[in-house]
Amino acid sequence: MAASYRPDYDIVSPRGTRGSLSTVGHVVYAIYAVSLFTALPMLIGVVIAYLARGDARGTVGWDHFTWAIRTFWAFLLLGLLFGALTWVLVGWPLLGLLWLWTAYRIVRGWMAVANRAPLYR
Repeated sequence: MAASYRPDYDIVSPRGTRGSLSTVGHVVYAIYAVSLFTALPMLIGVVIAYLARGDARGTVGWDHFTWAIRTFWAFLLLGLLFGALTWVLVGWPLLGLLWLWTAYRIVRGWMAVANRAPLYR
């Protein structure tokens, strides 16, 4: 799907307030980074991403919020599956790989927000 992006993050939202989606993106990734050590804040981050994604339609911010939302759902579903597999001991290394994969997605997304670059091309 070819999308035309506006390169700016600063847009006027449909609610009439001017806000920086870049700052919201940094907040979401910061919350996700904290979630690497305790998973509960990730729920707060995904709620913020869902709320901000509506205002980001047509901008590069849409990519970042979609990336964060997909990271959350993959982390949750795979975490539940791998957690269930810990009783046969194969789940522990899989949970470690999931942690590394999540850390990679957070770092890659956060760097792209800092560079104001889209994640999907």
